[in-house]
Amino acid sequence: MKPTEIALLGAALLLAGCATPSLPQLHAQTQELRAQRSVVATGASRLATELAQPLDADRAVRVALLNNPAVRATLAQLQAAQGDLYDALRPANPTVDLASLDAAGGVTRVVWSVSQPLLDLLFTSYRRRHGELAMREAQQHVADQLLRLERDVRQAWLQHAAATLRLRVAQRAAEAAELAARLSQSYHAAGNISELQWRAEQSLASEAQLQLAAREAGELNTRTPLLDLLGLKHDQQGLSFDERLILPAAMSPDIAALATQALQQRLDLAAQSAALEIAQRESRHSRRWRWLPGAELRIGSERETGQATLTGPGATLQLPLPNTGAGRIARAAALVEVRAAELAAQQLAVQNRIAQDGALLAIAGRSFDVHARKLLEVNQRMLELTAEQHNFMLIGSFELLAARRRQIDGSDLWIDAIESWWRAFNDLSYESGTALPVPATAAYVSAEDLP
Repeated sequence: MKPTEIALLGAALLLAGCATPSLPQLHAQTQELRAQRSVVATGASRLATELAQPLDADRAVRVALLNNPAVRATLAQLQAAQGDLYDALRPANPTVDLASLDAAGGVTRVVWSVSQPLLDLLFTSYRRRHGELAMREAQQHVADQLLRLERDVRQAWLQHAAATLRLRVAQRAAEAAELAARLSQSYHAAGNISELQWRAEQSLASEAQLQLAAREAGELNTRTPLLDLLGLKHDQQGLSFDERLILPAAMSPDIAALATQALQQRLDLAAQSAALEIAQRESRHSRRWRWLPGAELRIGSERETGQATLTGPGATLQLPLPNTGAGRIARAAALVEVRAAELAAQQLAVQNRIAQDGALLAIAGRSFDVHARKLLEVNQRMLELTAEQHNFMLIGSFELLAARRRQIDGSDLWIDAIESWWRAFNDLSYESGTALPVPATAAYVSAEDLP
């Protein structure tokens, strides 16, 4: 084989040996991107181990990352990107043409050639960088989808835990209302209260039962979406939830700093930046090489019976006329504008949502500390004072039961305030592109803690 043939085939074979990261490597790198922005690390955790204990918010996130079918579909995007990178690191396969032509007189002509697209060899560095950027974009996009799943699981777990606590409140309210209805019936039978008072207590008892039924439906309606995110069936054996809510703690995050940090940390913004860089590179490449739309190198050989073999290189050049590549350049430039506009719009949306979530967190914190907590304390004290007056026979049992109902209603509003704070906290944590530290407090509210 002549030197020109060796050079052509050797270049193609050398490029074909470019290594592509393995799928486990890509998964590990992507999970590391997610873990850097989360307080939950999956590590070597197993599904059975996680399900063996009541699921709090963090454990629910680990179960979802291990078991949600959508995670498999999300990670499959890495395999598709791996295939794209493989193709980008390798030139097009050489083309071999072979012909044997028989002529009169027993003369045979044998012709063969090996051709290779020249641009694949010239643009090796460009294609490699393009493929690496596309892989980085895919990894950042996948990691962001996993973080979105974590945010969704936390919000779904929060809604379910709050709904369960509200159900317990409704059960206690229904019990108190039923007790008041039975007591009023006895009092009415004894002639101590009017029928109007008796019917009023019966009405309140019926309202409490309707509210209880609504709370039962609400608890069920929050359980199903959570199970969907966890990838679990409704009859999962041994499944239980840790339904305690951590009480909000005072915190005043620097919203301006979080907004600045988000522009650097958000993986969806990073993926869009990579997409913009890819579009810009394509646009520059199209303009720079518009006059070379296509070229091909060829090594050929021809031999007739009884004649010497003729072997030599050749080339084919595609002329840039009448198509000068203006259409390709225009499309590439338009794509740059689209990607730049999408990135700018997303950056603006992120900063606005951070400002909104920060304001909601401040409102929820103020509502909990100033109003909800005070309401709970005041209602508890009112119940104690009412009980004292009842013990001294200064007021009747119905006034005591009314104070108890007011205390129970206050508990419902208290749970609302806790849920609102955590909803804003979870949203702000995701929007900022970092794992906000969970308030360092050991104070929880559970069904047993409710008055």
